[in-house]
Amino acid sequence: MQNNTPKLTPELFQQIAEGLFSWFDFKIDEHNIDAIEKLCMWANNDPAFESNGKLCLGKGLLLFGNPGSGKTKLLEVLQGYLNMYGHPMKFSKTYIWKEARDYKIAGDIIFQKFQKGHWMLDELRRKKDEEIVTHYKNTVDVGRDMVYYAYEQFTGPFQWMYHFTTNLSRKELEITFDDAIEVGNGITKSRAYSRLNEMCNFIMVVSPVDRREVAKPRRKITTVDDEQIDIELAKERAKTDAIEMIIEDYTAWEKLQKPESLRMPVLYYDLLESIKVIELSDNRKKVLMEKARTNIDDYIKSTNSGKLYDVKNLLTDIKDNPAHNKIVTLAKTYAITDFFSIVLSEGGKIREALNVKLVSA
Repeated sequence: MQNNTPKLTPELFQQIAEGLFSWFDFKIDEHNIDAIEKLCMWANNDPAFESNGKLCLGKGLLLFGNPGSGKTKLLEVLQGYLNMYGHPMKFSKTYIWKEARDYKIAGDIIFQKFQKGHWMLDELRRKKDEEIVTHYKNTVDVGRDMVYYAYEQFTGPFQWMYHFTTNLSRKELEITFDDAIEVGNGITKSRAYSRLNEMCNFIMVVSPVDRREVAKPRRKITTVDDEQIDIELAKERAKTDAIEMIIEDYTAWEKLQKPESLRMPVLYYDLLESIKVIELSDNRKKVLMEKARTNIDDYIKSTNSGKLYDVKNLLTDIKDNPAHNKIVTLAKTYAITDFFSIVLSEGGKIREALNVKLVSA
């Protein structure tokens, strides 16, 4: 902790809450004090946080408990403290249901922002069916996939931390992802739930009443109707962001010329194909798929380094989960690197190349 940063105490926690939440009274009581003390110890990097042998300062936070118990507000106060003092663990916030809604418009590009910085992913499994969405005929469980993606970043070189809230109990959370695998002796375990345990400290927050119902409003709250969102404008912004990512990855690929240097090859291919920058014949697609099948084992090892699960389980995923088909991903990666090679051979002007039609027979 920086020398000019005061330690977070329950008293300071209360003061920050009063400043942040001017529209209702925030109260510390016997129901939330235990969780607040844990959040303070975590923020202060206090070894006492780990004294029970179950919590770890190197993990993020997952607050679970009944609806209206104040989970989101507690993490928002923690966020306010960390941001206020420029703490290295400061984090951004989003709602998982919002990311699912955005996925329907923009697809995989929604994951781009989670490649940098620490994040709070609020309301995991608020409603399971609102997290399972379709983009261009590709149905994805965004809530579950965000857990997978967060885990990749948590175990990656920057070790970003992720914080979650959920109304579900531990048992309810474990069975909600529909991704259980057998771990031996007839025992099954959810991959997403296992990853949550690896990267988060589970902290229970309960309240006998819904704090949202008993809070005293201090000012009128103005809401924005979701229907006011300009869908076409959102699509254009997503497209622009994706193009910038392609340009950045081309620059990285130009130095390394390795397929694993591409962050989101499926997104790139789908976009460039849709705007007819890349057009592949059926024969060329078959060639790339065969090449991918031949090299899939090496690709999995190089991109995952054994962090997620072993090669055998990954190959099982390929069969059982078409939405994460690694062979298709690798084939599309080859298509993008072929495109990059053409650009490089013609002078390396990637921005110009993205505005012309390139045909690969």
